[in-house]
Amino acid sequence: MSTPQSAGSSSAYHMDLNRRGRVVIVKLAGSVNMDVCDEVRDRLIEIVDEEPTENLILDLSELKFICSVGLGGISQPTSVAGTTTAA
Repeated sequence: MSTPQSAGSSSAYHMDLNRRGRVVIVKLAGSVNMDVCDEVRDRLIEIVDEEPTENLILDLSELKFICSVGLGGISQPTSVAGTTTAA
């Protein structure tokens, strides 16, 4: 599943989703700034809530930019879901 940026966003990001059983791999590409971080966070929470999820893996290898607010936004769904983030 793929989620492109919203039309009104000033950041260009792309989100790809791959489920493997109870493991979800989310690949973020492009840029995530404070204009879209709530949207990204909300989508990550939806993904975790859709089906039982044991592990959420965030692949940021194609992310060109992320602001500090965006970093906080992508870490929040894992604490909401009760999963553990890797340092």
